[in-house]
Amino acid sequence: MKSVEIAGRNVPLKIRRNKQAKRILLRFDALAGEIRLTLPLRARLQEGLAFIHQSRGWLHQQLNKIETRRPSLFDGPLTVLGKTLAVKCDEGRPRRIFEEGNCLIVGGPAEHAEARLKRWLKKAARSFMEERCIFYSDKLGVEHRKITLRDTRSRWGSCSASGNLSFSWRLVFAPEAVADYVAAHEVCHLREMNHSPAFWQLVAGLCPDHKTAKAWLRKNGSQLHLL
Repeated sequence: MKSVEIAGRNVPLKIRRNKQAKRILLRFDALAGEIRLTLPLRARLQEGLAFIHQSRGWLHQQLNKIETRRPSLFDGPLTVLGKTLAVKCDEGRPRRIFEEGNCLIVGGPAEHAEARLKRWLKKAARSFMEERCIFYSDKLGVEHRKITLRDTRSRWGSCSASGNLSFSWRLVFAPEAVADYVAAHEVCHLREMNHSPAFWQLVAGLCPDHKTAKAWLRKNGSQLHLL
């Protein structure tokens, strides 16, 4: 079972068993928009599903909360890599994004404007992260392979053993210095695949203010997932 219907909406469901759990646990992950059910080893799946059924009222409340607080990209100015930009739709213009001064104008039909703007933001994130990864790779004398942008929830960036780098496209909403730090962090993993003192020494050499960037992500990172 991969989803549960709550008030007419199919909500993703993740089920796991935990040998340390003494009772059935139910949690709603607002960032991922999914229900998480934890079962003790001896609990039957039917018991967990019945518990979800009993909790439908509470789950409906949680869904309503994220729907009411999740803004549209057009609700107000957007901060794009530290630059504040007004956003508006102009159906009379061609179907692309126009950056005019401190304003982003989304051309084309209004019903597709948000999707068009999100594609533009992802492209801007990719351009920035690729540029910074190349810059830091050259400074360290290392070589990265493919760069991928995803909508990850648990981490802002990652580096595989084969040298592939991956980043959350939502870093486009963070200050430029913060996104820059994440690029430096992952490039340093091309030299040190750990978080040893040697690794952090490399990071500090590339990004002396990395502690401030880390602190910003801890405090504000969850907000980047709301758009």
